[in-house]
Amino acid sequence: MQKKILKFSLLFLSLLVSFFAWLSVSNAITVVNYSVWLVPMTWFSLVYILFSLEFILIPEKLWCGLSILLGFFLSLFFVPNFWHLGFLFIASIILFVAYRQIKNDLSSRVKLCVPKNLQAGKTFFVLALALAISSQYYFQAKAIGLLKLPAFDAGVILNNNWTKELLYKLSPDLQKMGDENLTIFMNQKIQSLISPNYANEKFPIIPISMAVVLFLTVLSLGAFGVRFLVHLVNFVFWLLILTKVVSVKKIPVEMEVIE
Repeated sequence: MQKKILKFSLLFLSLLVSFFAWLSVSNAITVVNYSVWLVPMTWFSLVYILFSLEFILIPEKLWCGLSILLGFFLSLFFVPNFWHLGFLFIASIILFVAYRQIKNDLSSRVKLCVPKNLQAGKTFFVLALALAISSQYYFQAKAIGLLKLPAFDAGVILNNNWTKELLYKLSPDLQKMGDENLTIFMNQKIQSLISPNYANEKFPIIPISMAVVLFLTVLSLGAFGVRFLVHLVNFVFWLLILTKVVSVKKIPVEMEVIE
């Protein structure tokens, strides 16, 4: 019974969080100074965590595939565009590939290791999110005639003591730096990940170019952030085991070896 409750809870939460993630992208495009895109980053971090837990804990391929499709297609509430639908379908396929990679890694490893299992699908996972987000940005910005470059400021993130402590635990070397220097370790990193010509006045300000910039931004920041998020997923997984909602057992396996 607990497993069924967990399964449908994850499915419901993943769809709910996905809706608010697409809403946050819409607000980031249309609302001036909307938390410098910090809110969408937070929502999509939750999307990653919930879908990752789904991929690990839900054995049925059909439920996971349906969750992926519905999670992406919720973006259509904000951009009801046929071409956007096409990009969302492609992104769904890419995310399903990530799901298969994670499942294959789970079945091939003798010892369970959630961070390593998730690393197997991280490239396609981040690629799917980057494609879907940049597609919504392009079609929505084009429809309303708004050309607004997304901005990211590490200072907003580091002002949160809980986030700062988490970063220190995941990377102890960061604690040796002062808050001001750390905010500057992070902004420079983000800007270098985005594009060296991001603030160049000669950069062509047209929707397609800006969508490409956003795609590369999400791709780069996603690859950077996943390294921390996999540990959060592992922590939630550990809590589920501790509360006995999930159990892990050992079974004998046959392996092919070269003599």
